[in-house]
Amino acid sequence: NMSKVKQVTAITSKVVPVSTNLGKNNKLHGKRIETLNTSLTQQHFMGAYIKTSGSKIINSDGFGQSNILSQIEFSYNTTVRIGNLESLINTAILLKQVQEKKIDLTTNLKKYVPELSNVKSFNVKDLMRGSVNIWIDKDKLANMNESQATRKFFNSVVTENQRKTGKRVANNILLAIVISRIDQKKYSELINDFENDLDLSGTTLLNGNNGGAKNDRNAAISYYYKADSDGNPNPGKAYLNVDNHYTFGVDQLRMSMTDILNVIYALNTNEILSKPLESELSLYYKSNEKYSIASGMFLDKESFSFSSKGYYISAKWSTKNKDMVLVVENFPNKGLSRLNLASKVEKITK
Repeated sequence: NMSKVKQVTAITSKVVPVSTNLGKNNKLHGKRIETLNTSLTQQHFMGAYIKTSGSKIINSDGFGQSNILSQIEFSYNTTVRIGNLESLINTAILLKQVQEKKIDLTTNLKKYVPELSNVKSFNVKDLMRGSVNIWIDKDKLANMNESQATRKFFNSVVTENQRKTGKRVANNILLAIVISRIDQKKYSELINDFENDLDLSGTTLLNGNNGGAKNDRNAAISYYYKADSDGNPNPGKAYLNVDNHYTFGVDQLRMSMTDILNVIYALNTNEILSKPLESELSLYYKSNEKYSIASGMFLDKESFSFSSKGYYISAKWSTKNKDMVLVVENFPNKGLSRLNLASKVEKITK
């Protein structure tokens, strides 16, 4: 089993209950944080940030509301869709399977997907680089359960580039299928194992039956951009039935802010793999390849950015001292760079 990650929630909940407003944890760096928060309020920022050091939360605050209709503020338990972070989790699971000698780097992974009879042999490196020559229209797999999506994937995937897009998505879906078949488990079971190994408590795998945001009071609702008559940003209409739209294996997870913190912490230390994931990936990529299988996620080894269905997430990670800043938004705060905000919080709280 994966080793237990040092839990953020286990320590902070003794100081600040996870259900309280995030702003009650701003005891340090008061003046500078106050100035930043005033600026964010003036910009009508909607979202939340958390600064951690090791396993302790140092500063945090929320702005606007996670659910306007229900008048719910952001908390550590607030959940959002995590987009491509899911594929990064799956990449870590694949490398863990290599470490556990279930497969090796030269294993022909095609044996796990005999349905792809027209595809050339491929191995771990090919799959992580997203270089298997397959394409898929992800909309054909939308809102399907695992068995339906898997069957549809093999019926719909093409081996010639009939479209300009779809290769990365096809490789990410293939990754989810392969890691499941290596362990001879359903994908949902594999994700459940990952949750248990890291003691995650606010993660949901959307499958059409669990209702997603509808049945989750902690679920942030995402909103389209709108401005009032003075040009000030205000939330527009909500994304309708946001959790009814997902793609198997690549955009299927809703996760709490503390779970996201713990996952990023685990990926950047040796809590899952013998080395941080970024170090592991560097063994398989050329020097000029700055992307992982979760394309667009790695901006560099200390910055992450991903989005899904009106949710925007960014994180800054310090390899040196294990400090981290997480910014989560449920509104497209125009004119404000998410990574820039994360960097500001990082500098203020050093």
